[in-house]
Amino acid sequence: MFSLNDSNRFYLYPYPTDMRKSFYSLSGIVTSQMGMHVQDGSAYIFINKGLTGMKILHAEFGGLVIYLSLIHISEP
Repeated sequence: MFSLNDSNRFYLYPYPTDMRKSFYSLSGIVTSQMGMHVQDGSAYIFINKGLTGMKILHAEFGGLVIYLSLIHISEP
């Protein structure tokens, strides 16, 4: 079962991220640019330039999980 809760540590990547990136690319950002280890149980948050998409990368017991949230703003 996928789960995030208040016992997880959450780290926000401070730069816009291309939402086409997936497991390997996001893991590379965590390791090379954030200086952290993906497998440490923390959750890593990535947001795109337009603030309309967010991905959370998290390591579970069976492997890596990506949560995706897309924000659609409708105009009146």
